[in-house]
Amino acid sequence: MLAQDSVGTDSGVHVLMTPRPITIQPSSSVRDAAMLMQSCRVRHLPVVAPALVGILSLRDVVAADERALVGEVMITAVHSAAPTTTVASACRQMVAGRYSCLPVVEDGRLTGIFTATDALRFVLVSLEADSATQRGCPSVAQLMTPPPLSTVTSDTTLAAAWQTMQARRLRHLPVMRADELIGMLSDRDVLAAGRDWLRDSDAERQDGLLVVDAMSQRVSTTASERPASEAAATLLHRRFGALPVLSGRELRGIITVTDFMGWLLARA
Repeated sequence: MLAQDSVGTDSGVHVLMTPRPITIQPSSSVRDAAMLMQSCRVRHLPVVAPALVGILSLRDVVAADERALVGEVMITAVHSAAPTTTVASACRQMVAGRYSCLPVVEDGRLTGIFTATDALRFVLVSLEADSATQRGCPSVAQLMTPPPLSTVTSDTTLAAAWQTMQARRLRHLPVMRADELIGMLSDRDVLAAGRDWLRDSDAERQDGLLVVDAMSQRVSTTASERPASEAAATLLHRRFGALPVLSGRELRGIITVTDFMGWLLARA
């Protein structure tokens, strides 16, 4: 557990980053990258040769031919941080650019990666520290993204759902039946579904793979009146990026790792 009195938003990201991140080479295949992402449950792979030359995201992998090489589909305009970049500055850059990570580079050498999960660990410590003071811990309702929310129905084609996720740069879509939440579709679910559904470019076809075939049906949720620290702990423990906020089975909002980083910046 992080020591609140030794780490602050003005500390360098080196104190929170994940050192020695999992990497891949540009000569590796997209298929190998997909297998690595799934087995290690990561959404980004720094591409090294041996210096950092790009980054490969889960979105890049889903959209690419699995026979392609990483170097052909990776992002080469990489946004990175130095070890001394402050936590606040890194979070601000990630929230503004809607990034999930920043490779940490020193003298041209990859030394680590600062992810939204690393930031969330610090957020949880800050929330718990506030609970012990007069500030108090905010509720989920104070941090969550309220309606209107992007959602999808279970009978939507996976191709159409993925188009929505790409267009709106979303990692998660609540899956609804009428007004009831019945599942969540994440970008990891999309990756696990394979690529056959992508061969048909017509997202309106109804005979392709459907959201119900790929979504997660066992969904962790929270309530708007619950402490935000509880939701942050659930996200960290379950390695999720978002929690639907319910009243009964009615969707009242969604709380994401980005929401927590926004709170951290406002607090700072």
